[in-house]
Amino acid sequence: METLRSTICLLAATALMSTANAEPLDFDEFEVGELIYSVLDEDEMTVEVYGPAEETPLSENLVIPGEVTYDGHTFKVVSVSYFSFYENDVIKSLVLSEGIESIRESAFYECFLLKSVTIPSTLTVIENEAFTYCQNIEEYIVSENNPVFTSYNNGLYNKDMSEVVMLPTANTTFSLPESVNKICQWSCSYNPNITEITIPSNITEMELGSFYGNQRLTKVTINANVTELPEWGFAFNKRLESVIFPESLTKVGVKTFELCQSLKEVSLPEAVETIEEGAFRECSALEIIRMGSAVNSIGESAFGTCLKVNEIHIAATVPPTACSNSFSPAICPSAIIYVPVGSKEAYASADVWKGFSNIREESTSGISEAISVPFKANVEQGSLTISNADGMQVQVYTLDGRMIYSTDSYTGEHISISGGPHIIKVEDSTITVL
Repeated sequence: METLRSTICLLAATALMSTANAEPLDFDEFEVGELIYSVLDEDEMTVEVYGPAEETPLSENLVIPGEVTYDGHTFKVVSVSYFSFYENDVIKSLVLSEGIESIRESAFYECFLLKSVTIPSTLTVIENEAFTYCQNIEEYIVSENNPVFTSYNNGLYNKDMSEVVMLPTANTTFSLPESVNKICQWSCSYNPNITEITIPSNITEMELGSFYGNQRLTKVTINANVTELPEWGFAFNKRLESVIFPESLTKVGVKTFELCQSLKEVSLPEAVETIEEGAFRECSALEIIRMGSAVNSIGESAFGTCLKVNEIHIAATVPPTACSNSFSPAICPSAIIYVPVGSKEAYASADVWKGFSNIREESTSGISEAISVPFKANVEQGSLTISNADGMQVQVYTLDGRMIYSTDSYTGEHISISGGPHIIKVEDSTITVL
């Protein structure tokens, strides 16, 4: 018995000495098969994928293992590194094996051919822009045992489906389950197919770039219960022609609609107070701007390089604070500023506004006076129809300047309106209904 005890003690001591005297790894990066790995922790024997191997061609059906052996050492693969497959033009499907815990920022940014992503139960962190600008993704497949993420209708959501993380960019229509209240960063961006988006009222939060760069998007209706729109939220949608804003909106964020180069008219809700820096910068087709009575601040270059602006309607009796470059100086001699009755003098003496040559007063809170036209509006039980307007561009506004309906080709459809006066614009003419 004493001999056995001595043997056990000797073995334990030998193991401790072996561990204490273990040589550190003489490498911090290595290549196995089609991938390069970088050592994260020698004690834990963990590595992350650094990128494609230099010599071995990358498979279009990429499987990233959860374990890898090199030089007699076995490592746990726990992460995919920053920018590791940035702009890769080979990968069509991606399978992340069990054991992988995180995908770092922009790891698969602009993998143009990527169609399918499979996520294991162990993956709990997906950093910003990990799959942004991957324009052909058809599906996200998530392990049922994943505690953080889940998939629904091929989209990627957090576990309780209160947040949309990424939608497939191959989708041709936009829809969200009623449980969702948050649209995460870049989650609905770079879709080359969608032409119209209606954001439902259950949405209470939208993050950076949420609808950025959708190539064919022409119409957005925001029914979301939000008070502000995020930075770059709808920027770089070059074909966007129509935006209907929510009544709850109080702030348009930094560069929210920057480079929306087909947007001709902007009608902001009455409650909007702040238009942030670059909000509508380089909206090169923009001609008409309408702001309500609450607006008090217009940021730098908010409408910068919008050289076609010819009408600015402001319902605020006190001139909003603006910067010298909030509007392009080139429009000052020709654009007409419409202000409330009795406010012309205040605008004519206010910084920035006094630089405009044409300031006029109007009594319709931002909607030009209605003129006599050969169109007829019919209202029955809250439903509006317009005769003699088939095939024409039609917009409908409340009296405070909020656009509630817009189409480029009216087909006689019924338009739901609430009580009170409304202004209907048909092509270049307007009609009023009570």
